[in-house]
Amino acid sequence: MSDSVVRLVHGDLHFLLGRIKLLSAFQQTRIIESKIRELECRYQRAVRNGNKMYQYNLELKISTITAAKEAFEYYIAQKTTELEQDQVIIQGHLLNTETDEPTDREFYAAEFIEVGAQL
Repeated sequence: MSDSVVRLVHGDLHFLLGRIKLLSAFQQTRIIESKIRELECRYQRAVRNGNKMYQYNLELKISTITAAKEAFEYYIAQKTTELEQDQVIIQGHLLNTETDEPTDREFYAAEFIEVGAQL
């Protein structure tokens, strides 16, 4: 295999692995959001019942989990930027110079980014 083909295959694998990591981070964010909603509901119940010790414990849990959610959101923003840059690189390598039309692989690479943006 030529060096450019090896770089292209490596770029495709890097792009797909990044895509998998991004989707996993999206799923984790949804799970964290549901946990926060559950804790906030329990917190409101503690406020109604006047249980201050339980309120304090729940406040700590909510703030800790919210910080984890923000870390995931930061990671998602970084990974999205990386994938967009990878897509530009892949598109540059995949452009068919004879016809100036994108290849099938370029089409699928663009489709991966579009799905991530919809999530």
